[in-house]
Amino acid sequence: FREKIVPRRPVAGLWFNQSYWVNNNLEFIDALIRTAEQAGACVIPVFHLRYRDRELANNGADYIARNYFMRNGKPLIDVLINPMMFSLCLADPDYRDIYPGLDVPVIQAMITMQPTQAWEKSIQGMTTMEVSYAAAQPEFDGALICVPVAARDEAGTDPLTGALVTKYLPIQNRVDRLVSLALN
Repeated sequence: FREKIVPRRPVAGLWFNQSYWVNNNLEFIDALIRTAEQAGACVIPVFHLRYRDRELANNGADYIARNYFMRNGKPLIDVLINPMMFSLCLADPDYRDIYPGLDVPVIQAMITMQPTQAWEKSIQGMTTMEVSYAAAQPEFDGALICVPVAARDEAGTDPLTGALVTKYLPIQNRVDRLVSLALN
């Protein structure tokens, strides 16, 4: 991935939850990447499980920051876009040095669990619970709070189970706003 970085162009790190990849729930992630690339940035997208799990023996967020977003102890990225909910360091105090170690702005890309139409019609915008886990908790880590970039909408029915499938769909004008903030 490092060979795709173009000198003198901004580099945005984008980390997101592995479940988005596994469940093919990537439309809003793809929108963030496309929009940043169209604005002239190189993007390093990385999916992962945020916290270490002893049973799975997975690498956590600290490994991702060190091995994907840094080179020789210096940041490889100019900004980190974070659509992950909740606090990074409140759940794992070992992670409190990740953002200061990166030494770049961290832009919180909020997601609403509401359908797009409900979110658009709402006077409040984000629900009280969404404000807690999508804005307030990431702010404890030092993330800069931006705007909701995706809403959870119905995306059809699972052909095998008949269950309703929901996906996070991009709110494109908000994606544009977040990317503009991240790259300026």
